[in-house]
Amino acid sequence: MTDDKPPLIDRIWKWIGWISLVSFVGFFLLSIWIETLIPLIDAGDTRAVVRNILGTLLILIGMIGILYGGFYLFRNTLRINSLEAYHQNIEIINAYPSPEEAQLARRKNIRLLLLAWKPGTRWMLVGILLILLGSYLINN
Repeated sequence: MTDDKPPLIDRIWKWIGWISLVSFVGFFLLSIWIETLIPLIDAGDTRAVVRNILGTLLILIGMIGILYGGFYLFRNTLRINSLEAYHQNIEIINAYPSPEEAQLARRKNIRLLLLAWKPGTRWMLVGILLILLGSYLINN
């Protein structure tokens, strides 16, 4: 009889991870509420309250975009090793038949690497732009 559940230690670490993530986001939002929004509400500045709420949401979404992009970039970088073309180019580079062929093989591997980085880099760039937009909303 096989048990499909992961080991206990894996489940414990998963719970610790989720609790840490929820706590981080919760305390971040509580800090924004106490230190920023309550004083603005007391001052009666509705426009600043709305801008701060939107800016904070954009910053959080931007942070998620950067984290997802970094994960995607890292995962795709590791997947390059499973490509047959990559290994063929490595063999050519190690055999070093001629400088031109070795250089061409290096360029092909760099191209594979850049293609693998492209989607993750886009996510990270979008995240940075969202953070910049959110910061602009909060500070102006």
